[in-house]
Formats: sequence, C-alpha cells, structure tokens
Amino acid sequence: MKGIKRTKLLAGISVFWLALALLLDGLNSLVLPVQLFRLGADDAGPTTLGLLTFAGILAAVVIQPFAGEISDRLRATWGRTGIIAASLFAILAGLFALGAAPNLLALFVAYLAIQIAAAFARAAQGAFIGDLLPYDKTNDAARWRQTMQVVGSSLGFLLLGNLLAAASIGPALMVVGATLTVAFLATVVLIGERPRPHGYRHSSPTWDDLYRFDFRGHRRYAWLIVSRSLFLLGAFGVARFLIFFLGGRFGLDTVAAAGQAGLLLGGLALVTALIAPLAAQFAERWGHGFTMAGGALIAVGGLVALALASAVGHVLLGALLIGFGGGAFLSANTVLADELIPAVHASKFHGIAHLGGLLAAAFAGLFGPLADWMGHLAAGNGYTVIFGAALIAFALAALAARPGLAVAPRLGEPAAESVRD
Repeated sequence: MKGIKRTKLLAGISVFWLALALLLDGLNSLVLPVQLFRLGADDAGPTTLGLLTFAGILAAVVIQPFAGEISDRLRATWGRTGIIAASLFAILAGLFALGAAPNLLALFVAYLAIQIAAAFARAAQGAFIGDLLPYDKTNDAARWRQTMQVVGSSLGFLLLGNLLAAASIGPALMVVGATLTVAFLATVVLIGERPRPHGYRHSSPTWDDLYRFDFRGHRRYAWLIVSRSLFLLGAFGVARFLIFFLGGRFGLDTVAAAGQAGLLLGGLALVTALIAPLAAQFAERWGHGFTMAGGALIAVGGLVALALASAVGHVLLGALLIGFGGGAFLSANTVLADELIPAVHASKFHGIAHLGGLLAAAFAGLFGPLADWMGHLAAGNGYTVIFGAALIAFALAALAARPGLAVAPRLGEPAAESVRD
C-alpha cells in the first residue's frame, strides 16, 4: 500500500510535465512554423522562427527564478495547484491569441505570454518535489519528470504534426489546451495540498541558487551539465528547423512538411526514451564515458544521413540515429550527474540542470539566422551548416563530459561531492 501511495504521488507531481513538453516542443518545432507560413513569413522562416524562439525562451529563463520566488510566497494562500491554475489560464489565453494572431508582432506577444506563463507553471510544479518528498527520493521524481517530458514530446510531435497537416491550426491548439487541462486536473486529484513540506521552507530555486553556482566546488557536476546542454543544443537545433529542411530539400510547403516532421520527431523522441534504460545498464558495465562518446558518434552519423538525404527515408534514418545516440549520451550523462547531486541540495541542482536545458533550447534558435545567411550565401548550403553546427555541439558535449567522469575517489583523495555534502 505504501508503494502504491508513493507511485500515486510521483505520478501526481510529474504528469503536468507531460503536458508542458507537448505544449512547448510542439509549439516551437511545429505550430510556430505553420503560423509563420500562414502569415506569409515563410521565405524568412528560419530566421524569424529562430529569433522568436530565442527571445521567448530566454525571457522564460530570466523570469524563472522570480517565478520560483513568487510561487513560494503565494504557496500559503494559493497553494501550488492554485499557481498552476493561474498559469494554465494564461497559457490557454496565449494559445487563443497565437491562433488568431493577424501579424508577426501579435504572434510574438502571444508566444512570449505562453513562455512566461509556462515558467510560472514550471516553478510551482518543480516545487512539489521539495514540498512533498524527502531528500532521498528527489532523484526518483527527477526520473519520472524526464520520462513524462519524453512521452509528452513524442505525443506532441505525432499528434500535432498529423493535425497540422490535415486541418487548420485550430484543432492542434485545442488538443494542446485539452491536454494541459486534463493534466492539471490529474495533478489536483493525485496530489491535493500538503500543509508542511519536507526540507526547506523555500523549495523553489531562487535567483542566487541558479545564477550563483560554485563551479569549482562542484566541478564534476557542472561539466556534466555543460556537456548535456551542448548535446541538447545540437538536438534542438536540428529539431527546431526540420520543417524548413524538409520543405527546402523535398519541395514541400510548410503545412505538408508538418506531418512528416511530426512523424520524424516523434520517432526520434520515442527511440530516445526506449534506449535510455538499456544505455544506463550498458554504461554501468562498460563505462559512462564510453557510452557518452559512442552516443555522440552515433548522433553524428545521424547528422551525416540528414545532410546527404535524397529521400524522406534517409531523413528517418538520420532522425532514428540521433534519437539512438541521444538516448545513450543523455542516459549515461544523467545517471552520472545524479550520483554527484548532494541530497540536501537536490532541488537546487535539478533546477540548474533544467536551466541548462532551457538555455540550450533558447540558443538553438540562433541556428535559424545561420541557416538563412548561409543559404543566401551559397544556395542549398544553409541546412548543411546547421547540421555542421550541431555536429560541433555534439563533439564539444563529449569533450565537456570528461572532467565529470571520475566519480569514485582514489585512495587518499577527498570524497566525491555527493558524499562530501
């Protein structure tokens, strides 16, 4: 019975991550390109999409610590679910405004509102871990969150891609809104509100928590998060502009390319999720460094397949290879990073890792202007340059992981950070 109760709690504090992943990944890679096409901005689509997502996600990164602080201050009166409810209302309003946007400025304002509202939802949702779980169970919650995010991304890509290709943007946005609402109701039913949290009174990472980090004192963990962010930078860069690549390479318009991109990105996310448990076991036996290096090399092979693709089947092969390599790299990296997290600061350290992912998602938007500039400089080379930039990011990710590989101390050396703290 105790195990069932804990599983119910973990599901409750994780299910809204599924809806947020469906919202944000589907919005960035599928919905926004289609809206830009509808507004007549398809010719400069990569640059417009890249700058729009860069600015919107960066705003969410800046607001995130403030959102956490506000979440803590309002918890006594609103509760975490009350804050998520207010954020949900703002997201739904933003989705309506985005679907009805008559021009680029209105589209950007709606997108910015969604990103900021999602930041407040993330802050309240993430604080459930510190509120409701003891220190030694925070890694379990982090793994549940990662699983929900991958499932949400997969569903978002597959469902939204099909809807956008078959109908107008309205049904796709309605599915996103319905998913968010159902996930919120599930959160309320599964969790409820607890009057006293485990651990710290303020469980959300603050501005100082996230932006004043002791790099030297936690060098291994920091390098692993840097390496993970670099890998995600490459992956997000490829996914963000896949619609435009399919259109440019195979002569599809943006709406037609949405269905293909949704299928490809959904397959990529599913392969990443399926390979992760096997990769974790492989890493324990053969070494985390070897697994990360192998994963990066496989992902590079996927980039080569994309760059040379002359048929959609080649693009599928490239996407699956990137998903396979990403599952191996990210699984080994995450397992090793979790071993270095001090139990009493788990919420802060997981917040830092999440911040690294957000920064990767933001800066991946700059791949768009790069593609447009190089595409105009030498016709047809724009997306090859994106794949080259992603290749560099994957290679740097493998190199950046090396300082974090040694977890167990040698005889006579001080204990690893996870033990020392």
